[in-house]
Amino acid sequence: MKTVRTLGLLALAVTLAGGCKKKESDASPDKKAPATANKITPKKKPMATMKKKAPAAKPGLSMTTSTDRSKTKPRGKAPTKTERGFAMHTMATAPESTMPALNFSMKAFGFVGNLTSIMAESPALLNSYYLLQQNLLRIGSLTPPEDNIVQMSIAMENKCQYCVAGHTLAGKVFFKSPAAQIEALRKQAKLPEPKFNALRDFALQVYERKGRVTNAQFKAFLAAGYTRAQALDVVANVAAKVMSNYANQIARTPLDKQIKPMAKGLPFAEDRKTIAN
Repeated sequence: MKTVRTLGLLALAVTLAGGCKKKESDASPDKKAPATANKITPKKKPMATMKKKAPAAKPGLSMTTSTDRSKTKPRGKAPTKTERGFAMHTMATAPESTMPALNFSMKAFGFVGNLTSIMAESPALLNSYYLLQQNLLRIGSLTPPEDNIVQMSIAMENKCQYCVAGHTLAGKVFFKSPAAQIEALRKQAKLPEPKFNALRDFALQVYERKGRVTNAQFKAFLAAGYTRAQALDVVANVAAKVMSNYANQIARTPLDKQIKPMAKGLPFAEDRKTIAN
């Protein structure tokens, strides 16, 4: 009887030991949970791959947000001035905040034009002008040649010799305008494309009437295939030329040697002697 009882106790001990071992195994953190059809545990991505890449910078000028006034002051005395005493800044003398615009001019045309040089005296004006031109090209609803049609038409209307000559060059290099189109704009002749004639007419109406175009004029613009967004971009283009045309007339900006040949043949000239002192 003793032997039977001893064997029974041993069997019970083995059974209990096996149960405890099983519970310890179940409680172990190393044991993987069985996969189920309804639940999928996503894998954690390494922190390096979870970081979003910064979007690539678009070409053009960057908006200056600094409030440091020292960056808007000339860094030295300008070497030359216009006949009205406006400084014609160079890369060495222009305020630091205008350098993106000067660098852009140098890259696009191979020189810093006199318009850019005199505008640099006012970083607010120069940066506004060049940022507006960049925005029209990058996010505007008109094509670059259409932008040039509006701007050159306004320059012709203002009889701004510098800007007409400048847009003859910029039309080729910057706006990619066809040569025949530029020549027609310079002569104020009919453009080859009827749609572009409607664009020029509307731009001049916006400028001359200070935006107060008639219903008939606005409907004619839409009938030519343009949109309301493009009507507002005409306003932006007119604003760009008001900045440059008026700045040239106030400062009496001299022609650059690079664009002087392109002023020949224009139906007007800026005769400084006829302007009251």
